[in-house]
Amino acid sequence: ATIPGGHTNVVARALGLPNDPIEATSILIDSARSRRTQPCNIGKANNRYFVVSAGLGGDAQVIRRVEEQRAQGVKASIPLYVASALLQFAFTSPLGKAQLHIELSDGSVIDGVYTTIVQNLSPWTFIGTIPVTFAPDASPTNGLSVYGIRSLDPVSLTSYLGRAALKPEWLDGGRAAHDLTGFTVRADRPLPLQVDG
Repeated sequence: ATIPGGHTNVVARALGLPNDPIEATSILIDSARSRRTQPCNIGKANNRYFVVSAGLGGDAQVIRRVEEQRAQGVKASIPLYVASALLQFAFTSPLGKAQLHIELSDGSVIDGVYTTIVQNLSPWTFIGTIPVTFAPDASPTNGLSVYGIRSLDPVSLTSYLGRAALKPEWLDGGRAAHDLTGFTVRADRPLPLQVDG
């Protein structure tokens, strides 16, 4: 079981638990007493397991920036993540970023991607109480969903996040594949990878 005790608590909230740890614990105790369970597939990226999501490229670079700030005593917050994303993408030309190539099991390849977001649960994250998702059909009982972002300028990123929070089905400008049992992401040069949950 998972008890929400972190900053965003995506796993607990995606599985329908309240964000309050005491309320969630009460529900979990009742579930244990009645032997109520919920199946949940997990993803694996480079021998690291994850429940929520994984990211290669820009997504992981933003997380790295945030973790560097947290190591210096800065508290995790929505403004910190937003500032880190803007700093990451606003001052780096897409031409200076490695392209990613998503190779699917049917032999097709999604090229021209600069960051990938892999979802095992929906939503991908929360901004306060607002769920943000790039793959609305992601589910703990389905295969993985991968979304490749093809434009990294600040206007496009702001638009992606706005649509992911308000109307995920409006997402365009990227490429997606869903319910996958496996796929490979190759980069033109080494890039960081992050897994969440």
